[in-house]
Amino acid sequence: MSVGLGWLGIGVGAIGCAWLFLLGCRGKSDNPPDAERQSDWLYAAVALAIALIFWAIGMRIEPPGLNLAWGWLIGGVAGAIAIIISNRLNWAIQNAPIRIKRLASLSILFYGLLATSLVYILFPHEPVNALIGFAIGAIMAAILQGGLLSSTNAAVRVEDWAIFSITLAAAIVFSVMHFEDAQYKNWWSIPILLATSVLLASYVSIELTTNSSLRDKPGRSYPIGVLISAIIVAGLTALYSWKIVGTMQLLGVVAVGLVIGAAIGWLAASIQTPESRTQASALCVVLLVALPTASFKLWGGLGVALGLLAAWTVLVPVLCEQGSEQALGLVRHLLRLALCLGLAMLLYRLFTVQYAGELRRIGLQTHYTFIGALLGIVLPFVIVDWATTLRGPASTIFRLLFTGIVAAAAPLAVFFLWQTTAVLGFVFGLTAALAFTMLSRRSERDDIFPIGLLAIGAQLVAIQFIAPLMEADMARLTRVYVLVGLLIATIAWICATTQLSKRTSRTEG
Repeated sequence: MSVGLGWLGIGVGAIGCAWLFLLGCRGKSDNPPDAERQSDWLYAAVALAIALIFWAIGMRIEPPGLNLAWGWLIGGVAGAIAIIISNRLNWAIQNAPIRIKRLASLSILFYGLLATSLVYILFPHEPVNALIGFAIGAIMAAILQGGLLSSTNAAVRVEDWAIFSITLAAAIVFSVMHFEDAQYKNWWSIPILLATSVLLASYVSIELTTNSSLRDKPGRSYPIGVLISAIIVAGLTALYSWKIVGTMQLLGVVAVGLVIGAAIGWLAASIQTPESRTQASALCVVLLVALPTASFKLWGGLGVALGLLAAWTVLVPVLCEQGSEQALGLVRHLLRLALCLGLAMLLYRLFTVQYAGELRRIGLQTHYTFIGALLGIVLPFVIVDWATTLRGPASTIFRLLFTGIVAAAAPLAVFFLWQTTAVLGFVFGLTAALAFTMLSRRSERDDIFPIGLLAIGAQLVAIQFIAPLMEADMARLTRVYVLVGLLIATIAWICATTQLSKRTSRTEG
């Protein structure tokens, strides 16, 4: 059954993505402008090139580096394709009816189901490292697209694809860890079954609300569509709990995700002005804290992952909504930040599970956890503030390279300095930084650089690459050399990019 559900995800994802993509492009005979097409292929080629480089490096490492490398390659290739699909859809549906716009936006999530299920099928016996590698490749492509085109709908769709795919991949990892006994291996793919149900329910609700009298009443179509999706997912989950899993814990965590997701969606929809966003954001943070708390009590870390997946049921309809109204933009922006924060909480839990043995050692290193937390809170804001000071095409490339390298190197540097407990604080600090972001951002334009993607990328690096460094057992002098090298490289990079920024400003002036 485990492999069968994986093939189910591939089949439904492929059919859903292809059908909705063709539906969105139907009737659009002309192609995007040459400059736009060239830029799309350039971004996709850069994402693919980076993935190939790290794949080649990973293939020279002993297992589990091989699975990690292949997963990273698949994530990078899938991300490159997602960039092309999203930009093509962005051009095709500009003047399309509301039904086509909503369904076209849903197609990218079906593509996420396809890509994640493919990784699981290719590595059915040891999927954990491959899935984490896939997540790193996916977030890399999303950061690349978001950093270059952060204000476009195409970049937003790639971000949605990455968040959904990584959430599903993390849920499968938790499922593998939860069902360790060989007799429960068939249950590893339960997250794929739930994700498939969520997307199919969203498709049905969009079709029903856009092919009826509700299509001209967005204020009523959204809650009715959410209700339809929630009823379908809850009904299917009850059937899965009874016939497949044999426990109502699955239904319990899904119910928690649906209720909290609906509450977050209602709060976001109540935003009328940028000023009213602060209160709604604060309540959303409280609800997001309640989701892992309640889900964990029901079914551990797996419950948290499945609850977050279930929350997508009630959030997908508004994420697929298209429009230029300021209020709608605020709602979508808040929901994406909420999904990023939920995913960050999930990855924090995954880190604590993966390094539970090391974290049990309580001593003076507990102080370093506090230091790591402060660094994790501050770092994303420092990176974004510095990156946004650079302007011009050349500066954009430097900005992307710098932010990506710093986000990836930061958790490793924290480990070199203060070991695993400090990295725990750092991962927690990144999660807290996202909560502060939700409270401080008042419009879509405030989010000049995808801070949520940077935080998630740094968390994924911490989850995967701290273990090899622990096994390496480097001498203290070696650690000092590495840290000095990182410091020199950072200073040189800042000096070079500062000069570039000054030269660009002088040219513009």
